[in-house]
Formats: sequence, structure tokens, C-alpha cells
Amino acid sequence: MLVQQNQNIKGFTLLELMVVLAIVGIVSAVGYPSFDTWVSKNRVKSEADKIAGLFSSATTQVERGMYAYVLIEFESGKFPTVITARGVSQSDLVKRLRQDPPIKCDTSDFAGLWTEINTHTMHEDTYIDTLAKKGVGGGGATICFSKGGTYFKSNTGLGNKFFDGENKVGKETSNFITICHNNSSHCDTLNGAFDDEKKYTAYLVRYSRFGLITKYIWSFKKNDWINY
Repeated sequence: MLVQQNQNIKGFTLLELMVVLAIVGIVSAVGYPSFDTWVSKNRVKSEADKIAGLFSSATTQVERGMYAYVLIEFESGKFPTVITARGVSQSDLVKRLRQDPPIKCDTSDFAGLWTEINTHTMHEDTYIDTLAKKGVGGGGATICFSKGGTYFKSNTGLGNKFFDGENKVGKETSNFITICHNNSSHCDTLNGAFDDEKKYTAYLVRYSRFGLITKYIWSFKKNDWINY
């Protein structure tokens, strides 16, 4: 014999569902801008970390003798900016040094002899201040490293405006690049002007002739760069 059980099952009314959906919509509308800004800010940090990693990988291979000379190029006419590291052997470097004209830190220095080490395409929401303005892409800039810094050269064109030291007591240097977000209203490394309103933080990657890579973040509180 089948026993029929009474089940006290209640459902949602249409009004209750509409109220829940309205609350979810309000919360989403309030929270999305903050979440979107958080993602954007972290995207800039991610780009800075990737570029610093590319620099570190290239310079480490130079110091270990895998390559005698390395060129890092910010490709001209590309947006997003494409960053490529290339290297040449010790024998090719020696042969080239005996020739004219002198090495000028350009891809033409070792035409046909380069070995690609690594390449990175920046996210389309980010750009490099001065080196690559919004929507323009790379400026054909290059940075070259060699063991011991003998043939180091930096053709980024940023100018000597960054102090490598706290409270602006360090030595001025042009050996850096600044990564910014396209939504930032201000990103001017040379004048220390950044987005105080939206707080789109800029990140700076500093490099030395000896391959030392240092990362900085712009502090709105201190109005200065700090290590991170």
C-alpha cells in the first residue's frame, strides 16, 4: 500500500525573487567599479614583474656566459608594446668589435647573428611612460648588457629625472622604465605627476649596467618611489 506523505514545501513568490535580484544588482553595481580598478592596478604590477623578469633572465645569462652581449628592444610601431631580448656569442662579439662602425646597441649591430632569448607582449591596457605613449607602442628604444657592464648602453630617451635613493639623496639615473595604465589620468615620470584622483599606481623598473634589477611602486602617501 502506498503511503502518501504530506510535504510542507514552500516556494518563492515572484515579488521575493524580484527583491533578491534587485539587491544583487545594487551590490554588483557598487562593487564592480572597485573590483575593476583593483584588477587594473594589479595588471600594471603584473606587467612590471614580467618586464623585470625578462631583464633579470637576460642579464643572468650574460653573467653566466651563455651570451656575451644582450640587446633588449622595445619594438617600434607596435601597440601593445613588444619587448624582445636577443643575445650573441662571445666569438661573434669579438669579431664585431674589430669592425667599424662601433657597436651602437641596435639590432643592425649583429644582423643575422642574434638568438632570441625571450619576448613579451605587454597587455593592451598598459603602456610605458615616455618610451611608449598611449596608443603609440614602442619607440624603437634599446638597452644592451654585457658581462661586467663593459658595453652597457641605454637608448630609452627618458632623461635623468629619477633619483636612485630615498629622499632624493641618491644619484640621478636614466636607467629605468615606468609602466602605467591607460585609464590613468596622469603618468609623468619626469615630473613625478601621477593619478592622485583615481590612484592608478605606476610601477618603475630600474636597471644598472651590471644587471642589477630593482622594482619600485609610486607611493601617493609619500609622493615618491618606494621599493616593493
